[in-house]
Amino acid sequence: GHLEPPPDPVARRLVAGDTDGAVAAVLDVDHLAGLAQTQGALAVEQQLRWVAQAASPESAAALHRLARAVGACSHWLRQAPEALPAVLHDRLLGRDPALHRRLFGVEPGPARFDRRLHPLPDDGWPRVLTGHTGWVNAVVALPPGRLASSSMDTTVRIWDLASGEATAVLTAHRGPVGALAVLPDGRLASGSVDTTIRLWDVTRGETTAVLHGHSGPVRALAVLGDGRLVSASDDGTRRIWDVALQQTVTMLEGRVEALTTTSDGRVLSARGDQTIVVRDVAAQRDVATLAPSRERVLALAVLPDGRLVTGSADRRLRVWDPESGDKLVTLQGHGYELCALAALPDGRIASAAQDHTVRVWDVDSRRTVSLLRGHEGVVNALATLPDGRLASASDDGTLRVWHVDPGPGVEVVGHLDGLTALATLPDGRVVSGSRDRTLCTWNPASGALLSTMKGHRLWINRVDALPDGRVVSASRDGSVRRWDPTTGRADAVIPDHRLDVHAVAALTESRVVSSSGDQTIRLWDLDARRALLTISAELCLALCRRPDGTVLSVSAEGRVRLWDPDGQRTLTALRPHAGPACTIAALPGDRLATAREGSEIDLWALDTGRHLATLRGHTGRIHALAAWPDGRLVSTSADHTIRVWDVEAEHTTAVIRGDAGFLGLALTGPHTLVAGDELGHPWFLELPPG
Repeated sequence: GHLEPPPDPVARRLVAGDTDGAVAAVLDVDHLAGLAQTQGALAVEQQLRWVAQAASPESAAALHRLARAVGACSHWLRQAPEALPAVLHDRLLGRDPALHRRLFGVEPGPARFDRRLHPLPDDGWPRVLTGHTGWVNAVVALPPGRLASSSMDTTVRIWDLASGEATAVLTAHRGPVGALAVLPDGRLASGSVDTTIRLWDVTRGETTAVLHGHSGPVRALAVLGDGRLVSASDDGTRRIWDVALQQTVTMLEGRVEALTTTSDGRVLSARGDQTIVVRDVAAQRDVATLAPSRERVLALAVLPDGRLVTGSADRRLRVWDPESGDKLVTLQGHGYELCALAALPDGRIASAAQDHTVRVWDVDSRRTVSLLRGHEGVVNALATLPDGRLASASDDGTLRVWHVDPGPGVEVVGHLDGLTALATLPDGRVVSGSRDRTLCTWNPASGALLSTMKGHRLWINRVDALPDGRVVSASRDGSVRRWDPTTGRADAVIPDHRLDVHAVAALTESRVVSSSGDQTIRLWDLDARRALLTISAELCLALCRRPDGTVLSVSAEGRVRLWDPDGQRTLTALRPHAGPACTIAALPGDRLATAREGSEIDLWALDTGRHLATLRGHTGRIHALAAWPDGRLVSTSADHTIRVWDVEAEHTTAVIRGDAGFLGLALTGPHTLVAGDELGHPWFLELPPG
């Protein structure tokens, strides 16, 4: 319906008949920032959509796109409404250049706020729903414009999609809630580890019935067209319930991984023996058995035309004719086993996997047409909304609501998993290392991917630049490798560490120092492929090369050492704090910064070990530190932020907010840096001078 006009200058212009003036006023980024700070992000969305009702088709489309972008970052704006201009700049840059120009002009000019220099891939601008305190296991659509989700935190939450807020929290279950289904009468069914199924009146937030019978956790729920409920449990049974009588009418033996139903009254069950059984409920008999693969089938969905889709532990989707049992199509693209499927109204299929991604497929062309990246954990469940959007639920404790507009297909550029390590080469290029086992080289001026290097067997923990432009990498596979980014080849491989290599620091073109889980620190001659020095020490988690060529190391016990690699000796050994420090950075004036496993940064005097200050602001684990020569410090954190610190004043001077936790970090200039996030994206950032 139509929204009531908010009482402000934009509304007065519109009421006076000055539609163009109202559009210009509402597209003023300072006006939007003020509205967000005084009334919240929802008020910004509402005003944009209200003005769009009177605007020309072109302006209305722009206003709706802007409202969608605001909605996508509303979870951030609730915490920091003052960040609206910077967040909109980052959201619109590259993804919607025309709208970006209307808000910010042709050229933003000198940075007025911390800003991303190059766009990220379009992620569908999802709305992020936060509130659960555990893994989110299930999600279903509720009319009108609502979602229900269930979690390991034992709750069921009801969400208003317009605001992104939870309108109810249902708390009667005594264990994690793993399954949800919506009955034809609008009630919600939830199945729990507490072995019960509860039926809810979601309007009143009350339980209307509790179904007892299972003796193990309820794994899956589905609904038949006549209103009967189907459940599957770890007790090895499936039950069909008459919900009016609150009784089991049919019990079937056999443990199943997934359930779904068809419009003609059949129940499809993916059993633990790698088969799918099709049961005709009315005839009370199994009418078909499919054997999709040697791997477990973990997810099922039925397309609008009746074809069956299966998702398996072998990372593949398969499309079947359920009548003949013929396999029609195989789809492959996920990096890990499948977890969930959802059929879209237009015949596309959405899949979710342990690789933290959601893919939307055109079944007939066998192509991924959308790759949705944003979750930081396994995606456990999917639900299609009546308006065609897609909801996903994840181990990261969030739900995301995605626009899955038809597209020509996707080509992933760069990394497929968390970007853990970064370094700047002497010529200004940037090299990154990832959990996807690859290194990439980037042009920071354009954000373009220049090359990809493959060879490591496990994820990459650290990278560093050599003076001649080559790169050295440290991996969980126990090896140190030297690469030529131009050819993409490794010209030296040192496999001698017995466990994963946590850190590496380059000293010269051929000499590097590395630390490993085997509790050694080693100085290598890469040309000779041999260790010049091996020091058995406590577990060293991070290394940092200082400008004078000495090296700082920090251990799991909190011990800091200053090494002279040339003299092959320890210059200083300090134990500034008990407990592990995850990362370290050298500051001017013989000072250093360390980050513990928590969310604090400690500053120390290197010569005496005296504690100088503690920097507080992050709310999650700090993954990387780096310092400019003028003493400014920058940090990346799992709390989805990058912080820039004035260490003299002991406070934050800038906060950059992302869509996922930040991992790797490198400085690229006096006011520029690059950080990598959990999704594999490099963020090339510019800070305001001064």
